[in-house]
Amino acid sequence: MICVICGGRVRPEDAQHGRKGAQLIECLLHLVRVTQYIQIEEVLPRPARQRPTNPLAYIERFVKQPRLRLAWIIAFGRSCFWSSFFVYGPLLMITGGVGKEAGVSREAIGAGEEDGR
Repeated sequence: MICVICGGRVRPEDAQHGRKGAQLIECLLHLVRVTQYIQIEEVLPRPARQRPTNPLAYIERFVKQPRLRLAWIIAFGRSCFWSSFFVYGPLLMITGGVGKEAGVSREAIGAGEEDGR
């Protein structure tokens, strides 16, 4: 079992011997220590020295680089392929009358499972 407060392991044999209270106190103390560690002094951000740049201005710079264009096209194409493969493939098989089992088998094969389970 895992403590929901600190993520520490709570052993079942400790719970059987009535040590839950001690472990809960230990978890709470750990939580207090972590929150004390995380606390940051209140430092106000300084005002910016210059006006922030417009991120849309970098699109032209991105488009001018052929390798970045190629990488984006490959990633976008792969994303579109897998989305359509896992969403529309089974729908097409079910509406085409092949059956739910064939759609599930297609999904399993596409996910890399050999026996279709």
